[in-house]
Formats: sequence, structure tokens, C-alpha cells
Amino acid sequence: MRTLVPPSASTVSRLDESWGVRRTVRRSFPDSSALAHDPDHIERLSVYLTDLLHPYGLTLEPGALERGGQSYGEMAEALIAAAVPEGEQIDLLVMAYDIPDITPGRATTTYLSHVCPGTPLSFAVSDQGAGAVLTALRLIREYARTAGLRRSLLLLVEQCVLPYDPGVPVSVPSENAGVALLFGDIRADEPAQSLSQSQPHSRDST
Repeated sequence: MRTLVPPSASTVSRLDESWGVRRTVRRSFPDSSALAHDPDHIERLSVYLTDLLHPYGLTLEPGALERGGQSYGEMAEALIAAAVPEGEQIDLLVMAYDIPDITPGRATTTYLSHVCPGTPLSFAVSDQGAGAVLTALRLIREYARTAGLRRSLLLLVEQCVLPYDPGVPVSVPSENAGVALLFGDIRADEPAQSLSQSQPHSRDST
């Protein structure tokens, strides 16, 4: 287990210009996850969501789960494979999302730490709407600045299926998609990109 403590004054420093966004990758996932069509999983998820919504006077839309959905673990695993260069290791992995996953009981970031090179410290940011990505960016920057976790991977994943009316206006994505941003020390053969100027939704690029 990795334990991090508050940094001492001597270890706190500003990030220099050698640190920034090294690579951005975008992937669309037009097909639903195979798990989304598994009858046993659909039954369990139906019970879970029905119980979750009941105290708020909300109900699961009939047949909604049959529309499919995506597993953020599967989406993120594909993004990791595309974003992390061969032979490199990651210190910190952060996943950000708004629409709930079809596998709410899974410790997804724990799994992703296992499959990501370097077995990084990992956690998710959610329940903040579109602000989740901004929180994730600030956390990544601070971990790099104060804890020395300079090789970081940000995964933004969203699915386009929300099987219930949340009772408030929401914007659901038009497709299942994910974006990966790889942060670290810029090599001499890589163009530096500033954190504020990165384009999370650009097509596959380095």
C-alpha cells in the first residue's frame, strides 16, 4: 500500500516548463459492452437501481437496461493501451465521469491500477457534473507538484445511456466516448502542451 503524507516546505515547488500534456487520445465506443446484455447482470442492476431510486420517488424506465450501456473499466483499459507508450510506467491514474457506470459495484480504479503499467495510485472523481474533469486536472497538477507523481494519466469516460429520469435537467452525451491525457516530463522530441490549452476531445494525437 502506498501512503502519502503532507509535503514539507522543502519539497513543495512550482512545476517547471518540462512538465505538461504529452499525449491525448480519444476513442469512441459505438457498441454496448457485452456485460450490458448479460441477463444476470441486467437483473442485478435492475434491483440495484430500483432500490437506489425509490427513496427519491424516481423509477427505472421500463426496458431501459435493454438499451445497453458501457463499462468504464473496459473503456478505460482501451484508453490506457493507446495512451501509455511501451516501456513507460504511470505514477497516478485519475478517472473522471458524470453518467453512472453499468457496473456500480465494481472498484474500477483499483482494477485499472492493476492493468496500468506502474500499478499507479488511482482514484475516481464523480458526482460533479462537467466539473469533474476540472477537479481531476487540479488534483493531478498538485500531486505532481507536491508528491512527485509526475507521470499521470487522466481518463475521461462517459456513456450515452441513462436508464432513468433523474428528476432534474441533464445533458446526456450523444455517444459512448473516452479521452486520455498523459502528463509528464516532456521529452526533447515531444512538443509541450500547457495544461490550460490541452484539447481533451481532439482525435488520436501525440
